[in-house]
Amino acid sequence: MYDYTPDAAADVPAIVMSEAGRLGGGDFEFEFTADDDTDYAVNTALMAQIKSYTSPVIAIGSGFTSGEQPVVT
Repeated sequence: MYDYTPDAAADVPAIVMSEAGRLGGGDFEFEFTADDDTDYAVNTALMAQIKSYTSPVIAIGSGFTSGEQPVVT
């Protein structure tokens, strides 16, 4: 076995959230307001931004070179 020190339970949410989501915060930004917590209607501004979003991701995982043509592995 190896030695380790478990994180304090109270610290775990902050530890998990610090690295959650896409690297560097991602490339999609939207600022929610306090009204969004109580308004259950579709947020039209957010929906428009989602529909117009184009991802810069060209590949996930291994088996590709220079982002142009995936290499079948």
